[in-house]
Amino acid sequence: MDANQLAAELLTDDPSRRREAADRLALIGEEAKPATCALVEACADDDLRDLCVGALEELGPPPATALPRLAELLTSESLDVAYWAATLLGRARANAAPYVADLQRVANDAATPEVVRDRAAWALRKIG
Repeated sequence: MDANQLAAELLTDDPSRRREAADRLALIGEEAKPATCALVEACADDDLRDLCVGALEELGPPPATALPRLAELLTSESLDVAYWAATLLGRARANAAPYVADLQRVANDAATPEVVRDRAAWALRKIG
């Protein structure tokens, strides 16, 4: 099963399929890039968070096709989802320049948890 198929599995309603997909994505390193947004979204699931974070830590910069969705995820109610969306936008550096305003809104919003505001500020510095 490739990363796109695993991403689809990660977002199913079946907990065992979701866990299997997260486990496999955590093992394939940068080959998991097509599943970037699914991994970020799955961070909201307490049962999958550690596996998804492990996979995200190995990804490096996200694919350009993921950037619009990552910008949308900045305002997720899940702290982990918003944190990882900001992290990956920062890793994208200059490629994430179109999303600077989104990051600025998050970084300056007092209602946003501090850890997410700090990560958005970090991403802004990386983008330059």
